[in-house]
Amino acid sequence: QGNDCEKKMGLFPSINFQSNSSKLLPDAKKMLESVAFKLRNNPSCKIVVTGYGNNSKTTQQRSWDHVNTVINYLVETQGIDRDRCIFYYGSDAGLPTMTDIRAARPDEEGPSSVPPPFPALRKK
Repeated sequence: QGNDCEKKMGLFPSINFQSNSSKLLPDAKKMLESVAFKLRNNPSCKIVVTGYGNNSKTTQQRSWDHVNTVINYLVETQGIDRDRCIFYYGSDAGLPTMTDIRAARPDEEGPSSVPPPFPALRKK
């Protein structure tokens, strides 16, 4: 069967953040609105939201902040069910200012939210 959701929804943009910030820029909000549109049109599909940064407590926390910001935006402003988002942070495979979104595989499961790794380091 492959990844039917990936075929239906296509590829998603990467969401870029400014250094040391977890605030969504206007372009990122527009991209997330298109993500929400695709999700609304494919109600059986989920997405994986991946944040990067694993070389220090600060980058791990920032990675968590970015993923949390993306998912919260989809849930709070676009009406997407949190359970349709898989929360993955602390990956060391990408740039710490980027957050990637992709269609989840049919059997892929994961938490829709996780506690922050280092809440004392959080800043907006």
